[in-house]
Order: sequence, then C-alpha cells, then structure tokens
Amino acid sequence: MRMAASAPEYFFSNKLRHVRPYYRTYKTPVKGRWLDRTLVEVYTEDLHHNQDRTEKQIHNGGIYILQNHGQKTGSARVSGWDNLSQRRLQRHDIVCNLAHIHEPSVPYMESEVVYEDDDLYVVNKPSGIPTHPTGSFFYNSMTEILKSNSADVSSNIFLPCHRLDRATSGILILAKHSKAAAQFAVNSKTSNVAPKKEYLARVMGKFPEGTYTVMAPIFNLNAAGGFIGQSNSSQLPADSTTEFTRLQYSSELDQSVVLCKPITGRTHQIRIHLRNVGHPIVNDPFYNENIASDSTKINNSIELELYSRINHIYPQFNTLLTGTALEQEYIPPATINFPSITRFDSDNELQTKLSELKALKQEEFAKSKNAGGVCPECNQQTHEERSVETMNIWLHSYRYSYERGDKRFETSLPDWYHV
Repeated sequence: MRMAASAPEYFFSNKLRHVRPYYRTYKTPVKGRWLDRTLVEVYTEDLHHNQDRTEKQIHNGGIYILQNHGQKTGSARVSGWDNLSQRRLQRHDIVCNLAHIHEPSVPYMESEVVYEDDDLYVVNKPSGIPTHPTGSFFYNSMTEILKSNSADVSSNIFLPCHRLDRATSGILILAKHSKAAAQFAVNSKTSNVAPKKEYLARVMGKFPEGTYTVMAPIFNLNAAGGFIGQSNSSQLPADSTTEFTRLQYSSELDQSVVLCKPITGRTHQIRIHLRNVGHPIVNDPFYNENIASDSTKINNSIELELYSRINHIYPQFNTLLTGTALEQEYIPPATINFPSITRFDSDNELQTKLSELKALKQEEFAKSKNAGGVCPECNQQTHEERSVETMNIWLHSYRYSYERGDKRFETSLPDWYHV
C-alpha cells in the first residue's frame, strides 16, 4: 500500500507551482452521529461520497478502522470488505482513509526576504499562495514551500505570527521557534508587542483626498445554509475600523491607490470596507461587481442591503468619516443585535435572493468540478488550472511596525502601484 509522500514533488509550468499527486492517510475520530452506522452509510449519506467508489476503497484497504484507539486494550486495525461491510461504528473507533491528493496550483514567484534573525523570518509573500496548510492546500502553502527551501534558510520551522489572506501579497512574519511565536504572534496572550499594519490597495474610482475612517461590522453570507455567518450569536462586534488615505489617482483609468490602516483585524475587512464606500479593489472577484460572477453579484447585493439596514439604525456606519470622526459625540455600541436586522424568515425578497444564490452556487460548483478532468489513477475530478492573473488581487501588506520594540518591516512596492 502506498503511503503519504514524505516530501513534496514540485514541478513548474505556465508561471505556476504544481505538486505531483500523492497519497495521505486521514484519521478521523468517530462522531456521535456516526455511531451504530456502517462505513458505507457514513460516507454516502453524511459525506456524500460515491457508493461504488467507497465500497471499492473498503475492498482495497483504502478505508479501514482503528478500533479501541487510545484504550488500555490497545488499538487494532480492522480492514477488508468482509470485516467492515456490516460492522457498526463504535466509540473509540478511528476512521482511516488513504486519499489520493490533488492540490491546486499556485503562482511560481520567488518570495523576497525582507528580514531574518535568530527569531524571525520575514518574507514578501506573493499573491495567490496561502500562508499555511488549509483546505485543499498543504505543500502549496508558504510555510511548506519555505520548508522545502530550508537549505537556504537558517531554520526549518516557520510559525506564522499573523494571518494574511491567500490572495493578498506582502509582509508575512514567521517565527523560527515557539518562544518567538509567543512574543510576536498578533493574538498571543504572552505577546508584548502590538503591531501597526499598513496596506496598499488599487481601487475603482476617484477616492476622496485626505484621510478618512470607515467603521462597519464585518459579517459573511453562507449561501448553502441560508444564513449570515455570525448570526449564530446574538451580538456582532461593531468596532471594525479602517483608516484610508489616497496616494495616487489616474483620471485616464479612473483608479486610485490608497493607503489602508486597519485598526482592527477582521477577515476581509479592508476589502469589504472599500466595497461598502463604492471603491472596491479593481481586480477583486468577490467584492467588485464589475468582474464578479453571477452568484457573487447576488451575494454582494444581499450584503449591501443588510449594511443599508445597519446604516439606517447606526448612521455612522458605512460612510467615509473625516479625521476625528471616531471622537464625535455619537458612538455606536460595542455590539449590534444582528439577527434582528437580517430577518430572513420574514423577508420574502431576501429569501428569494438567497434561494437564487444557493442555486447559482450549486450550478457553478458543478461546472468547476467538471472543468479539471479526471485522474486516471484514482478516478477523481482534478482541480481546474487557473492563470496567475486570476489568483491575486491588488491588495498588498506594505509595512508592519511594532509600538513596543524596534521591529519595523517594509517591502518593495508592488508592480501595480503606479497608476
């Protein structure tokens, strides 16, 4: 039986970094809802896998059980169709699946080394590469790519000190050991440094001159589930704030370059705030409706409708605020009651949009599954190969500095900076 590859096999073409398909064993403790059900039932009903393929994997030993895992009696492997076809899952079972992994490709670009000492390794991360293993990405992530190149680096340990979106380029700070990670990680309780972050973005339209502040809560739409991501809690943090300053404007392109200083650090905060004030990032496929897919356009229209409701209740939200706006007399509360604003259950228009969005998402997903071809070895659908240009957005983490301490990191300007 082939096991997981011990090291990535990279190859390069069309300005992309590829990983040759490899085998990896995934081990999953039995969930409560799986108890007293067979493997075939779990894989086909809960995980929506093809039944014929699941049965074939069990026959071939690609799916098996480790029973009594962690118990004094000792763990034992149970495999083969005769042993597993009728066997009901039990407590302390571990479901093992030997999977043939096809990772999506990422841009092949050398990462500029911004700074290195005994504690930290700071790079200028290219757009389109995730910071660490996540989702379909493992070896095609910055931490794993750096490990594969560690002969040129005085460490083979790379612990991210902060989060940087896959599509975003720029400053990425990695610790070489756990003590440095505890000191410099943004959300670490033991950290004694507070970073200030500055981003560059190229946006649509003529951004107003001067320095402006946008404060608006950050939420996301779950199209498949038909609800707002954070609506599971009754309160949503309302202090998400970004400061913007226009640096350049091209009347020929009708585009601006702006300096963005996030005061808080919510997911997609800068991108959402720019979208909300009518200046989305030029090549942002999620928040710029000029280039968005049909489903994403509906997604944005729903989100903007909800923001208009929030803005009606809290007038300071979703508007460009000059200078000392946050010091004015009216300050929104620390949290807002978000479910009461959404009211999906009693809003027919939003319900209709959600249903349309869900159907479009399913249609687009089905098309994408058929776009990449079929692997002759495992008979699985492979990822559609995308161009480098579709993997990035013009948002760059330009400068990182610490209020306490002498650390200050700055990258070279991105290629798209001059409009």
